[in-house]
Amino acid sequence: DFMGFQECDDLGRVLRDGGLASQYGVIPGGHATAIGYRLRDWKLLGSGTAEVAEDRVPEWWGTRGAQWARFRHKRTGRTIFFANHHGPTPVGSGGLCGGEATAWNILKMMGTHADRRDGIVLVGDFNNGVETTAVKELK
Repeated sequence: DFMGFQECDDLGRVLRDGGLASQYGVIPGGHATAIGYRLRDWKLLGSGTAEVAEDRVPEWWGTRGAQWARFRHKRTGRTIFFANHHGPTPVGSGGLCGGEATAWNILKMMGTHADRRDGIVLVGDFNNGVETTAVKELK
């Protein structure tokens, strides 16, 4: 029902090429990220983005965002908070301020915009392995 994309400048094209454009809504997130959601089943309640990290030299591409969206299931009324993130480089570094700061910025965004009754989903290419500080903090 939901898809998170990173390094994707045109989710509409991806969905058209896959024959899914009429079935999925698109929420661009900046930083070449996007969320896709099944239009038949979910109503978009709100969405936004937050700057959560910055790349570190020698692989500096800029700042990194996390995007979020809240949805209500049309049949059951249940709500979902869906977040999507493309992590900073160099891989495994957590970026300029480190993995702990990146994780806390993502958690702050989630805590600010999610409702306590929401189901929570966080997806992405975190550019971190499972044993890195960023991933450990997000667990």
